[in-house]
Amino acid sequence: GRPFLTLTLDDATWYALRARAEWWNSPEGSVYDLRRRNCITFIADLARVAGLQTAAEPSMKPGTFLEATAALNPLAAWREPAAETMNPVASDPAPVEAR
Repeated sequence: GRPFLTLTLDDATWYALRARAEWWNSPEGSVYDLRRRNCITFIADLARVAGLQTAAEPSMKPGTFLEATAALNPLAAWREPAAETMNPVASDPAPVEAR
């Protein structure tokens, strides 16, 4: 798959995400329903804990949900790195030896 979002988290947000993920692993949080409480619901919940706006959840298409969520959060939307940052050595001129 391809990435949809990228975030830099502070420690407090990281710990809040870990705690929420642990809740999802608890008996109360682990209730699963394919149509109402599925992987999209999990990701949407964690995205909100991280401060993101989320797209409507009643979707059975994770890619569509993530694309819509990325559109709602343009500062967090993942972008392809520019070609010059991917291989900075390739753009440097070749060294010339003095003779």
